[in-house]
Amino acid sequence: MYKSLQKSSFTFLHCWHELRHAPKFASGYSKKKTKISEHPSPATSSPSTLDSLNLFDFDIRINEPSLERPRGRNTSKERGQKKKSKVTEVPTDSITKMLTKITEKRTQSKMLLLEQSNEMLKLERERLEIERLREEREKKKGRLRNKKGRARTIAL
Repeated sequence: MYKSLQKSSFTFLHCWHELRHAPKFASGYSKKKTKISEHPSPATSSPSTLDSLNLFDFDIRINEPSLERPRGRNTSKERGQKKKSKVTEVPTDSITKMLTKITEKRTQSKMLLLEQSNEMLKLERERLEIERLREEREKKKGRLRNKKGRARTIAL
């Protein structure tokens, strides 16, 4: 039939032998919708029933219960992505223990940092106080020198 319509032999006969009993090809012919055109031409119209399909008289296994068709490309991709995105379940007790340990470590490090910064501020204040006291001493010494220098100049 293919040879008479296409005027060439069917080149994928070996593939058809492998796939003819696959669920996709075994149960889909009666469910497919056929195009109904207003002016069908006999040369371009496709066969619409199983009777008109003569696939070299191969057994199509119509009498067997229809098998479920394999998943399509998009649905298999979606299911694969869902499996990848699924998080492995870990007991919540271990997660909460880990989180409490982490928060305790963070609070300890923050407290240590706060203590260190307070100590630095204290040392800085002490340094500034010492510096201020030095300046006051120098000013007093400078005043005393100035007074002594003035007293010498007056005495002379």
